[in-house]
Amino acid sequence: MAIGVLALLGFQLVDSAFIARLGTAPLAAQSFTFPLSFLIIGIQVGMGIAIAALISRALGAGEEERARRLSSLVLMAGGGVIGLLAIALWALQVPIFELLGADETTLSYIHIYWAPQLLAAWLGALLYFSYSVSRAYGDTRLPGKMMVLSSLINLGLDPLLIFWCG
Repeated sequence: MAIGVLALLGFQLVDSAFIARLGTAPLAAQSFTFPLSFLIIGIQVGMGIAIAALISRALGAGEEERARRLSSLVLMAGGGVIGLLAIALWALQVPIFELLGADETTLSYIHIYWAPQLLAAWLGALLYFSYSVSRAYGDTRLPGKMMVLSSLINLGLDPLLIFWCG
């Protein structure tokens, strides 16, 4: 799990390394998104901890059916919360990034980058919540391996998506 978490934290570093090759303006735009990206990650991690605690308590009490229901509920609710947060951050992007000091040029780059970033954050949160459910059931190896795999996929797709689609 520790290696998996380190691999996930490397996402932003890998993204930044590739985006830096586009120039300083795109890298600056990406840098403005970091506080909001980490807000999403913080909420996601907090919810993941709560998910694991609730499900493992139900399992510890021998309530396997309740644990299964909780697993489904928290995946849907967690996805909904992060989805609503992503929609709010998309809708409020101009005032938020202006408050952070972004100028018109930077805002134009942010606008291009922000929608795929929010979609990726939402999908990543769904994965993370499923990892939390797996950990609650006592399996830490699979989530750790999947975190490393998703980081490797990110490393492979970054050049394609940044340079070909960007």
